Amino acid sequence: MKACFCKTAAMLMIAALAAGCSPASPSIDGPNPAAPPQVSEENADYTVPEDKAFLEYRGYVDDLKQCVGFKNAAGEKVIDAAYDDVRGFSDYGVAQVKKDGLVGFIDSEGKMMIRPQYAEAGVFASNGLTYVLVDGKYGYIDITGKYVIEPQFDVAWDFTGNGLACVEKDGKYGFIDNKGAFVIEPKFDIAYNFSNNDLACAVQDGLYGYIDKTGEFVIEPVYEAAWDFTDNGLACVEKDGKYYYINDKGEKAIDAEYENATSFAGNGLAAVRTGYKWGYIDEKGEYVIEPQYDFATEFAKNGIAVVNIKDDYLFIDKTGTEVIENDFDFADTFSDGGTTIVIQYAKAIAGVDAPAQDHMGVMDADGVYFLK
Repeated sequence: MKACFCKTAAMLMIAALAAGCSPASPSIDGPNPAAPPQVSEENADYTVPEDKAFLEYRGYVDDLKQCVGFKNAAGEKVIDAAYDDVRGFSDYGVAQVKKDGLVGFIDSEGKMMIRPQYAEAGVFASNGLTYVLVDGKYGYIDITGKYVIEPQFDVAWDFTGNGLACVEKDGKYGFIDNKGAFVIEPKFDIAYNFSNNDLACAVQDGLYGYIDKTGEFVIEPVYEAAWDFTDNGLACVEKDGKYYYINDKGEKAIDAEYENATSFAGNGLAAVRTGYKWGYIDEKGEYVIEPQYDFATEFAKNGIAVVNIKDDYLFIDKTGTEVIENDFDFADTFSDGGTTIVIQYAKAIAGVDAPAQDHMGVMDADGVYFLK
């Protein structure tokens, strides 16, 4: 588990997948395109739909096509399966899709707004911008695909509700506005986006603390690791090898300390490890699911967590009930688009000389999947 916000290790693993939906990998990250960005001026008149039903759209897998599309909250297919993988719709009404190793964007009716052309991209924020990676540098585009902030950063994150985005330039992290001007100069060893309480995790001299919008530490950097504040106002931190939860004053919010822990999920539960076993606690620190797992993840947006018992990966709900039957050797946390990466490791077949191969693919919350 890495402090604050990170791209999961699974995203690095699946970049090696040879084929997906005609014929790309299901990873959102992919090869760096050489072609210049395509600008779609017809998108200049785009307006965010008033009906926010798209926020409940989730990815579904068509195992015959070996592609991913979208279903609505009622489980009806609303956007055909035509992509290697997808991510959820943002408040801006646009979703990220991947095709043939590159990332593009569609609207809530499935119209291609920006064709797949980026090595990597974020989600469109409420200010109408998202980051993209081109030729090894990050910049920001609008809904037409035009650069509003030219590619110049070594790392970039999406804009948050306070209008700032965290970026790295020349080895230091700071925060920019929607014009690309630094509001907080790049002075931190590492920094991460602001949470809803307008505090951001930042690293100084190897220790983690939290800064406000002026760039000043309001919770001093005294932690070996720290994570974003979640909507319940709590953040997970590590100090002296122990994990616990603090409030926005830096005070302990739950008395207990743990051997390891995750942030709280939207369902109010966090995974914690005690005595080499993982379980789930509520915001009072009381166990809702007793420690019993060898490994456990945060609950995803769809309310499903991945746990491990004796090398078996299971998908559970907030009661600890297994909700998807599977025979996978690895399973990643579900993305906000409603899909997850699954792997079946190579198994030699008796009497067959062909080398055994690992199989990797994409699965939805209904347990439908394809492997390559």
